[in-house]
Amino acid sequence: MTTSGSRWALPAAPPPALRALLRHRAVLLWLAVAVPALVCLWGGWVPGDWVFFSQGADVLLGRGEVAPWQLYAAHPDVQIGPVPLLLTAPLTLLPPAVGGVLACALVAALLPLTCRWLELLGEHWRGPSPWRPATTFVGGLFAAIWWWRLGGEFAHPDDALVVAGGVAGLLVGARGRPLLGSVLLGLAVSGKPWAVGVLVLALAFPGRARWRRLLAAGAAALAPWAPFVLLDPATLPALSGYRVAVWSSAPLALLGLAEEPVPGWVRPVQFLLALGVVALAVAVGRADLGPFLAVAARLALEPQAWDYYFASLVVAALVADVLRRRAAGPWLTIGTVLVLYDVRWLVDDRSVMGAMLLLPLLAGVVLLLPDIGARLRLWTSPGGGRAPAGAAA
Repeated sequence: MTTSGSRWALPAAPPPALRALLRHRAVLLWLAVAVPALVCLWGGWVPGDWVFFSQGADVLLGRGEVAPWQLYAAHPDVQIGPVPLLLTAPLTLLPPAVGGVLACALVAALLPLTCRWLELLGEHWRGPSPWRPATTFVGGLFAAIWWWRLGGEFAHPDDALVVAGGVAGLLVGARGRPLLGSVLLGLAVSGKPWAVGVLVLALAFPGRARWRRLLAAGAAALAPWAPFVLLDPATLPALSGYRVAVWSSAPLALLGLAEEPVPGWVRPVQFLLALGVVALAVAVGRADLGPFLAVAARLALEPQAWDYYFASLVVAALVADVLRRRAAGPWLTIGTVLVLYDVRWLVDDRSVMGAMLLLPLLAGVVLLLPDIGARLRLWTSPGGGRAPAGAAA
């Protein structure tokens, strides 16, 4: 990890005191999320969106006013995929305050677990590095600034499961089981369709049959929804017809859509944008930026601007930090947190806040530009079109 001749180079390995601290990084990361979240829940307060999990689970468990397969037709406002609903259904059988606290603890546990999987993914993707645990730990601490709100304030274990499931899929695929990894990516995306761009990362796994992996990921993403769509034809019209108002602090407000129902074209364009930018990242050998671009595309065309959206973006930035080819340190993660946190709390202009949500997508594209230029030169050179030996997917 050292660079010869550079006085700013890192030592070959972390110092003993830091290594001793890193041995407890899983517990420290869990506490960094759990403590502020549980303080937020002190006194029996139920986190904001836990009611949607309870409502959805009641229907799926046969305790609702409609049949289980009519869930999304009757309640299109339950914007949670079937898999997260089923995984969290046991918690909804408890009193709301108790179930909400346990859901918060689950969300807290998923951050250190995801960071550990990221360390293992980095070893398979880029090789061993003694500094990688420090990178994931420091990046995880910055991610905790937004992650605790995901569990304690809003109760969105579905978003946390999408992030953890996506990293698990990347790890399994990188370990030599690309088809299974692709299926895991698809199941993760099924929980929150805004993550659709992550499906393209199935093309980045080593080995042949790339398009078969992409089809497997797509099929896994659609499969959990199939019973609802096939058994109740009203499901798709209900979901596609559900409209929320565009916030004045959302990027869409810059188009003059503030306080209006979100137009029907937004979701398809959002999905195409996410698929396109992630496909571009994979094509130029920067699959490490894929998750960041997938979430950034979501933010750029999201009609609302809830704070918990940033939790997914920050962990996606940490994926890029862990997997990038050169340098050490969670610099994209830290920059993302500082910009989003400071601007959001210090600026009171809603149009500025809306424009700010475009910054992650712009930053991701800018980071791609050197690789796009290099790939274009390769393709246009005599005998071009072939990636150099050992190029990363």
